[in-house]
Amino acid sequence: MRFSRFTRPTPGVALAVAACAVLTVTVVARAQRGGGGGGGGAALVPTSASSILAHPEQYVGQQVSLLGTVEKSITKTTFTMVQGKTPMKQDLLVIAPNLQSSPDVSAYVTVVGDAIKFDPAEVTRRLRGYTLDLPPDLVEKYKGQPVVLATAVINAANTDIAKKPIAPPAADEVALDNIMKQVSPGFTALRASLDSSTTTTALEKAKELKGYFGDVQATLREDRLHVAEVACPMPPGGPATRRSSPTRSAWPRPPASGTTRRPRRPR
Repeated sequence: MRFSRFTRPTPGVALAVAACAVLTVTVVARAQRGGGGGGGGAALVPTSASSILAHPEQYVGQQVSLLGTVEKSITKTTFTMVQGKTPMKQDLLVIAPNLQSSPDVSAYVTVVGDAIKFDPAEVTRRLRGYTLDLPPDLVEKYKGQPVVLATAVINAANTDIAKKPIAPPAADEVALDNIMKQVSPGFTALRASLDSSTTTTALEKAKELKGYFGDVQATLREDRLHVAEVACPMPPGGPATRRSSPTRSAWPRPPASGTTRRPRRPR
């Protein structure tokens, strides 16, 4: 689109041109990263336990999804799985750091996670805060073998038993939530009273909202004080006494710029 020197683009046209430019930059950036949405993560690769064990080079480093049966539950966070009901010469180790309950043996489960070559150091690097609870003899058995670091283990009841439960809200969070639930109806009532030109009702609703905001401020202040006490605990001797600083008048005043007078010559 070209504009003559006598015409200026309207704000709507300028905004559309800017939006097209931003969209173009975004598409180019995504293309350079080699992917679209989903945070740049790799695509989910459907496979099976037997395929991973037979061709590990095709799946190691990929995010996989596989359906199989649980052969044995080893620890609280590890189990082995096979392709189906028929026993296999080799089983696939699954490590699920957030496993909430052991899967049923011989039951079908769907596992989603990252396929890697088993190495305790690599597991520790990938799973921050997780301690591998595998016995030493099994560590040696599976070392160098393909394993799956599971982020989801879905059983026959369509329940993800590897999903970390959400912690219940704290008491201050519940109190703040209850206060905020009253703010929206308070604004609605205040708007209605202003529309009806009822001064007394409007003042009452405004005072009510002011009280809600005061409760919110008090709750947030208590949270900040609690965080400050945890981050910077008070020394055993109590708070340090602040040295009294000299008053402003005690400090020498610097001469103002450009006002310094030269001494007069004697006559």
